[in-house]
Amino acid sequence: MRAHSQLEIHIVDPGEPGQGVHDQRQPEHLVTNNSAGTITMFPPATIGTQQIRPPGPSLSEWARLMGYRRFPTGYCKAGDAAGETIGDNDYLPRRLLGEYLTWYYDHTVASLPKGVRVTHHRVRAADLEILENGSYVVVLETGFRFESDFVFIATGHGTSPSGSRQRDFHSFVRKSANCNARLLYISDPYPMKKLAEISPQAVVAIQGLGLSAYDVIAELTVGRGGLFFHRCGKLIYRKSGHEPRMLLFSRSGVPFSARGINQKSRSRPYEARFFTREVIAAKRTRESCGRGFRQLDFEQELLPLLILEMAYVYRATTDGVWADPKTYVAEERDLSTIESLLCPLQDRSFANVCEYRQFFLNYMTHDLEEAAKGNVDGPIKAAAEVIRASLQCLRLSVEHNGLTPESHRRFIEYYVPMMNRLTLGPPAQRNYELLALLEAGVVDLAGGPGSIISTDADKAQFVVESRFSEGLWWTRADVLINARVAAFHPDEDSSQLFQNLLARRLVRSHCNGFYRPGGLDIDRCNHAVDADGNSQSTMWLIGYPVEGPNYFTTSLPLPGVASRHIADADMCAIELFGMLEGRGP
Repeated sequence: MRAHSQLEIHIVDPGEPGQGVHDQRQPEHLVTNNSAGTITMFPPATIGTQQIRPPGPSLSEWARLMGYRRFPTGYCKAGDAAGETIGDNDYLPRRLLGEYLTWYYDHTVASLPKGVRVTHHRVRAADLEILENGSYVVVLETGFRFESDFVFIATGHGTSPSGSRQRDFHSFVRKSANCNARLLYISDPYPMKKLAEISPQAVVAIQGLGLSAYDVIAELTVGRGGLFFHRCGKLIYRKSGHEPRMLLFSRSGVPFSARGINQKSRSRPYEARFFTREVIAAKRTRESCGRGFRQLDFEQELLPLLILEMAYVYRATTDGVWADPKTYVAEERDLSTIESLLCPLQDRSFANVCEYRQFFLNYMTHDLEEAAKGNVDGPIKAAAEVIRASLQCLRLSVEHNGLTPESHRRFIEYYVPMMNRLTLGPPAQRNYELLALLEAGVVDLAGGPGSIISTDADKAQFVVESRFSEGLWWTRADVLINARVAAFHPDEDSSQLFQNLLARRLVRSHCNGFYRPGGLDIDRCNHAVDADGNSQSTMWLIGYPVEGPNYFTTSLPLPGVASRHIADADMCAIELFGMLEGRGP
């Protein structure tokens, strides 16, 4: 930017700058799911060939700089006077991540040139109008309006869609609440303070076994005065008496795997041998010539390469010898291990809920043993980490309709949950706590894989039904919590901004033939695509609003890596300043 030029930036965000869902007022028991040393907001020293200013501190480095120390009851500022040093493998409370994000925002604003002015509007945007000269009018929910030549939309997660099933549950609660004072349906548990409505005498069914479920469990246990402590080397839960009884169920019926101890080096990332950019590009070129289109089938053409990559790492880690990839052929036992890792319930059934509960406990116990071996030394966690290391190749395979519509649907609905279960699980401590809660009887399983939920109007309760080989199993609950993060579908989202953007035809929902994976449509430069298919050269969409044409936009930036958010923001900012330079002084 020229030294004499002026730039005015308007930020529209109702919360503290930078924090988003990581509100620093959150309680201590809601923790990050990434270790503190693997989180940063600073770009690497270079992006491509562009030299960037020296990187700043990661979350763990920042926490140490701020004087935070670890205590048995949490994290506090204490300098070196007391407590323990925060390590890179600590999983810090989300409130500290929120504080770090605001610190980064303040740091960034303070480093801007004198010609840049930043105005923060602490409200939501409600509408966006386009003028004849191509500029925009941003309309806030208060009615205040201002003009802007350029617009970036980076709103994060949307609101959960209100589908027919959700509407039916809400209607059921309204009609039956007079028969059961504890009856509740919570379609989205965030913010967690809404769980205060739940009676300690209630039975709570939690739908989903992912990260949101762990947050719900923490809020209804430690958040209500319960306490974990060690006795004879075993984690024990002491009840407060204010916890409701919780029942877990999900479609897959498989618990999320705990994250292995992080042993990976930032300077030496894993280099793929089989599932590579070059192989994917060659397949796409070959299929374009053979079939007349460039879309691939993930299950048939790409998944075998990913499994081969995982088997290669598993065998090398097990034996301590890295085979020559040019001559390597995966053994059947290794492929079987990887397939069991991906699909632990394949061709398996359970006689009854007791047999399924034993599988659940054994799976978690064995997985924690593997997590303790680390994600480099432990063969199982090292193999699972291949999925994370292959993220860029997965994006190259999937993004901008890289898969056929049916393969895209299968990838999103079947394989993404599977991969998330293996690589995006909770810190190991969370699974130790879940085992303690299961032993204490505070948490139990509502049923087995494929459980379905219905309502009983006579008893004013929800019913979870599971099918086992010995017959059906039912459990009842007063409260149903949907602990699954819904995909962002703009047409269904309740946001006033997105409703108006769609109505004005400034944006459109993304689709791949018949399949609608979610998100808003963009071109490869992250420009919004309007209802007529035209790119909006002065409007960019970044992050979760474009989870659909893009893949896995929710990852936090890693130190020393041009992570997705940083790379996209860099690309868009360079284009913006190119336009500003073209306008002259």
